[in-house]
Formats: sequence, C-alpha cells, structure tokens
Amino acid sequence: MEIWYLECKVLRDRPGVLSEITSLMARHRVNIIAITTGLEEVSPDKIRPNSLRFLLQVTEESQFGVVRNALPEVKELDVVALRKPTSLDMITLKYGLEAVISTARDM
Repeated sequence: MEIWYLECKVLRDRPGVLSEITSLMARHRVNIIAITTGLEEVSPDKIRPNSLRFLLQVTEESQFGVVRNALPEVKELDVVALRKPTSLDMITLKYGLEAVISTARDM
C-alpha cells in the first residue's frame, strides 16, 4: 500500500467537479482517505472553493501512474502537487491550510 498527497486548484467551480475526480479515483481503484477544500472567499455571498486536497491510498505504484495520467481529464482542475505526503500536508488535511497559516501568523 502506498499513500499519496494530491492538491488541485479549482479553475472553474461548477456542480459535479468533485464527483468527476472521485469517480476517476474509483475507476482506478484508488481509495480517498481524506479530503479538504480551501475557500477563496469567506463572505457568504462569495464562497467558492479554490483548492481541493486529497490523501490517497493505492495498492500498487502502477495504479497511481494511470491516475496521474488521467487527472487532466477533469478540465476544471489544475494539479498543484502530487507527491508522498509531508507532515505539513497531514496538518493541512486535518485543519485546512488557511487555519494553519492563520495560527502561524498569530504565534
């Protein structure tokens, strides 16, 4: 089993974007362990996601290569990071990147 971190920027938000990427993972038998979103705006009338972060689990390295090549199928997303997870990635997935930055700024 291998664990990977995937971060995508949302280029155009629309219904079904998250469904497309989760369906792509399911087709290639990739397990989504965790998912978070980052928000571009926090005012109620302007909220929209600007990023999606995933912690993924694959049983074979070759599975992940297929997924890596298939990600461009979801045109509304731009892959920012695709790598083994770091400690910061794990904290980001648990608390959200915005919360981590705010907390660091307040220290």
